[in-house]
Amino acid sequence: MTKLFIFDLDDTLISTNYKYLLGYAEAIKFIEYFLGREAVRPEEIVERINSTDSQALKNSAKPYALERFPKSICTVFGELCNEKEVKYAQKDMDELARIVTETTFSISKDDIMDGAYKTLDFLTERGDELVLLTKGEYDFQMEKIKACALDRWFSRIFITETDKSPNLLNSILEEQNFKDKDRAYSVGNYFRSDIKPALEAGIKGIYIPNGTWKHDANSEGLKEALDSGRVIQLKRLSEIIEIYSKL
Repeated sequence: MTKLFIFDLDDTLISTNYKYLLGYAEAIKFIEYFLGREAVRPEEIVERINSTDSQALKNSAKPYALERFPKSICTVFGELCNEKEVKYAQKDMDELARIVTETTFSISKDDIMDGAYKTLDFLTERGDELVLLTKGEYDFQMEKIKACALDRWFSRIFITETDKSPNLLNSILEEQNFKDKDRAYSVGNYFRSDIKPALEAGIKGIYIPNGTWKHDANSEGLKEALDSGRVIQLKRLSEIIEIYSKL
């Protein structure tokens, strides 16, 4: 019987987390050199960026807008300069934002995850329905999808500017006219944002941990979900092929 797979994009089908880490590295280098003798520990910069960015995520109507992360870094840069009485100008802010943006949000077809094409081919050949559900700015997400030629596998692509929710997942099932929730799976790399909403919607989850983003790192309830049998945890995407007969 046909199954429905709702795939996440970032760090499930394409690798993006490493670019954020590179963005942090570029920001730290810029700030440390700019502060000079007043430089602080890199760990302090990271902690302050994380705190500022977390607040921006909570308070923004569009938490996954591209400008959020560079803006959070520039806010920390300005605060540190003021605290250390180091003069800076708007052009310095603009340069830091440019460096972080270009590093973090570069797009390449080489970012496709190992085994992604093979896995999607396998599921398509078996007649399963494939849907892509990702969060972020529409144009940017579509650019990544097309750069990796992923659009050809999916019957529908959904892009949300807010967190995934049970209501959103149920609406996708309705649009696909897919009624058997026991044969529907959400595939993603974060339990909080990809798997937990699926369980609340009554569908199953395939959890493939990957990423270091603190906002989505909460795995509370994972053990219970695994014990229930409604979530399967894998080490890599292509393992779906190996365990397919058990789904």
